[in-house]
Amino acid sequence: SPSTSEHLHVAFDPTAQTSTLLSAPLHFVRALFGSFEARADTYLTEFLGFLGWLDTLLPWWFRAFFLAFLVAVAVWDGDTGIGLSLHKRLIVGLVAAASVLLIFAINYVMWNTPNNEIIWGVQGRYFIPVAPVLFLLLYNQRLRLTAWMKVGVVIACAGSSLYALLVLIERFYG
Repeated sequence: SPSTSEHLHVAFDPTAQTSTLLSAPLHFVRALFGSFEARADTYLTEFLGFLGWLDTLLPWWFRAFFLAFLVAVAVWDGDTGIGLSLHKRLIVGLVAAASVLLIFAINYVMWNTPNNEIIWGVQGRYFIPVAPVLFLLLYNQRLRLTAWMKVGVVIACAGSSLYALLVLIERFYG
């Protein structure tokens, strides 16, 4: 498979790649799994901690905090009046999986040559719109945020935003 710099000089053929996708769908599945195997950590880093044109990286401790924060809020933001049955969770999971598959399929067709082992062009930030759906799978009715915890969530969101702003100011003006 080509390196990233070699990959940028390849002529893409979406028609040929669509034909490959339709005639050999297992190749797409192998490329999908190959992409996750080779780049899952990159997708997560880009999802949580790259700003701008992937040129401003937030530190590892901030990315770890923010991931833990997102998961904690998803788990603890329950309401006894709202239920999410197994059937509904299955639908939510299928919607999330279909969204992720479409992200990869679009990049497979538009930015790759036939028979690539990795699907190039996918960035972690593409999964941000899918994240609320994925986090919905963690929803429960038992654990609930208290009033003080909600204040903490607001403070953590504001603090995270201010920190990201400071990193950007340092990046462009420091």
